[in-house]
Amino acid sequence: MGSHRTNQWALVLLVIGLSGVSCTQQRGEAGEGRALADTARPVAVEAVGVSMREVRRTVETVGSFSPAEDAMVSSEVAGQVIDVHVGMGDRVEEGEVMVEVSPMEHELAVAQQQAALDQVRARLGLSEGETTLADIREAATVKRAAADLADAEQKFKRAQELLEEGLLPRQGYEDAEARLKSSQANYDLSLQEVRNLLATLKQYMLTGEVMDAATAARIGLVHEAVDDAALPAAVTRLTDALLAGGPCAQAEAKALLRRITGQSDATDSKMQRELAHWIARLRGSDEGREGLSAFLEKRPANWRNPR
Repeated sequence: MGSHRTNQWALVLLVIGLSGVSCTQQRGEAGEGRALADTARPVAVEAVGVSMREVRRTVETVGSFSPAEDAMVSSEVAGQVIDVHVGMGDRVEEGEVMVEVSPMEHELAVAQQQAALDQVRARLGLSEGETTLADIREAATVKRAAADLADAEQKFKRAQELLEEGLLPRQGYEDAEARLKSSQANYDLSLQEVRNLLATLKQYMLTGEVMDAATAARIGLVHEAVDDAALPAAVTRLTDALLAGGPCAQAEAKALLRRITGQSDATDSKMQRELAHWIARLRGSDEGREGLSAFLEKRPANWRNPR
């Protein structure tokens, strides 16, 4: 019984296998027939002449270009850039302006230096064009003290003569003598103040120390120094005093003072040009650039080997 069923299954598998072979053979013969039919059909072909053409190819990459030669361009003075006249890859000629730096900071620095110079010149009694004081007795404060002393000496001598002639009481003579001693002390004090002023100015010019307001007031560079809390009241007091005067009278007074001290618009402009040239020359030197770089980088300056 089992052997009969096994034979039946074997017969079925044989029939299925023969059917598959027959179908596959039929499909293969059919495909070959269609391929021969397709090959027999005409195919449209376009013929063109051979020519040379440029084929553009775009390649994306990341990197940087380095020139064969480069030059470092920097400004002689520091400041805010207000305009740039050239761009990347532009050609420039010698002397062509590439970048403009705002002159405001340097103009203010020149004005501050001019004001400080005028105050010192006024205190020392220097006329226009004079830069040194050959004799401290020629200083304005010393001259004023010397004039008071000469007047006191003359009056003392006259009082002494009148006392000897019995025409002046003893009290008048003693008053004249006291005034003479006071004038002599003021004269000596004026000489010492001028010496101190010159010494202080030399110190700050050579050391470049930062000067506070109290020191500036003490040596006469500013009229008054007050605390922060008292500043609004001091400003109000000064502005009220200025506003109380007549504008025309104040303008004439300023013009008179300028004539007395030998100042004029022409001399001021000349001095400002000279100071601007002087500052630019010093700041443009190797030492000046090193000092500015050290200040910006907050490091000690290397004066022996500037960058």
